[in-house]
Amino acid sequence: MPQLTPPAALRPRAAAAARVALLCARALWRPLAPALAPALAPALAPALAPALAPALAPALALALTACGGAARAPGESPAEELYLQGMDALKDDDFLTAAERFRSVKTKFVYTRFAALAELRLADALLAQARYAEAIDGYQMFIQARPNHAEVPYASWRVAYAYFKQRPSDSWLLPPDHERDRGATKDALRALLTYLERFPDHPRAPRARRYVLACRTTLADYELYVARFYRARGELASARGRYEVIVKAFEDVPARWREGAVELAEVYEGLALKEEARALRARLAAPSPAPSPAPSPAAPAAPAPAGG
Repeated sequence: MPQLTPPAALRPRAAAAARVALLCARALWRPLAPALAPALAPALAPALAPALAPALAPALALALTACGGAARAPGESPAEELYLQGMDALKDDDFLTAAERFRSVKTKFVYTRFAALAELRLADALLAQARYAEAIDGYQMFIQARPNHAEVPYASWRVAYAYFKQRPSDSWLLPPDHERDRGATKDALRALLTYLERFPDHPRAPRARRYVLACRTTLADYELYVARFYRARGELASARGRYEVIVKAFEDVPARWREGAVELAEVYEGLALKEEARALRARLAAPSPAPSPAPSPAAPAAPAPAGG
């Protein structure tokens, strides 16, 4: 008998059947998939339709295996197994299942080390869903309840990262981020500096320093934006104050410092402050000094303008 080809009308149904099989496998057969996939795929595909068997057999095998991924060793205890099931779900972006498993670890195995880890993973799941405020609360509760835990540096980093993710993002539909609310940028900077002050050698510290520079650049851009606004209106005295903020407070952002210093020298000349202009141009001509460190968490990044 010649091999049959599925009619065109059945091909979408075949694809839908494969998708349904994948969803069912993820939800129901995760723990059993690695062991059962090789045996079930050949048996189930012919039962669906002899004509579709050659096409569906590989898809079913993939679907049944995908739900479990590579076989892993079972947990050495019920607490560990439940925790590992939550980790499997978290890696698959199955946040509902992950949260259920981690909450079960917290409530059923309170005195195991996995209870603390489950608290962190719950916060990780919230952060992965961009539920930043809830994630920050979760990490901070962990830090407060377990100040000596080995994962406190990680939790502190995740707090800073969650704040950083809430900064305004650049979009051609919206004004530049430095023209919008700077509250989120200041919160992120404060959290990043706190993390770096406590854990300067943590593996995420280099990344945090790059984020600090990004926040400081945004704040310097705001000061430049306001200074240029006043200068364009001919209000040189007000512009001078803003430029001086940049020169005094943003040496750790060299590109913006130089822009501000060049324009401040021009404003000094416009105000007939020749000595100040000469001194500033001498600083610009000198070899660039090493950037000053960013302010400590207790110090403001720059004088806050009225209403800011």
